[in-house]
Amino acid sequence: MAQLVRDLQRHSVKYLFVSAEERDGWANLCEFLECERPVGAYPPIADQRRRRLDMREDGDGRDRVKSKRLKFDSAPWTIERSGEWQGVPTVRSDACCGGSQQGKEILTEEWDFGSEHWTCRDDTFPSNLVLFQPQNFRIEDDIYGVLTLRRKNAHVRNYTSASISSQQRFLYGKFEAKIKPAPVSGVITGMFLHRSTPRQEIDVEFLGRDCKMILTNVYYNPGVDGSKFDYG
Repeated sequence: MAQLVRDLQRHSVKYLFVSAEERDGWANLCEFLECERPVGAYPPIADQRRRRLDMREDGDGRDRVKSKRLKFDSAPWTIERSGEWQGVPTVRSDACCGGSQQGKEILTEEWDFGSEHWTCRDDTFPSNLVLFQPQNFRIEDDIYGVLTLRRKNAHVRNYTSASISSQQRFLYGKFEAKIKPAPVSGVITGMFLHRSTPRQEIDVEFLGRDCKMILTNVYYNPGVDGSKFDYG
């Protein structure tokens, strides 16, 4: 712990240590972030079991978990642009610890909207200028999903589009999508992991004015299922 503190101080990183015995979980955190205390009590939640790192070497003899400090950015979200980053390798565990699909490998190769796997959204959200409607989604060549944006008076919005989502739940894993974004200024084509209550998101969004650029967002709120935290 002492070495960690010295490293943080050496790199001028703003940090906060919270004791596990702390009774008021919001007090130090809100003071540290210089924000108002939420109206709700700090949510009690059991810690997830820490996964063990897979320290085996790749075929080229290099340790997969070695890293080096980036030249321009020390933020933990930043990775080097050269090469293909494979993530932090962990030892697989089939023990259930929160997600209903934990420990299962799920492969969905067909668009099957009559099953429990996929659904077309029929709603919207604040700050979104479109209303999602199922009729704006179609399947092409039995392979590709096509999402259409239309200028249409839908009462609550002046545009309609489409959004598809999985009805399955995941605790962690690797997610991939092949996406052709719309090159239209003001339009965002995205893929994201989402949890409603409490709100948690990891977004990957392509900006229509320049589809070579992506915008990423990470939102986190603490709490078990049903906790009404939505602070972003």
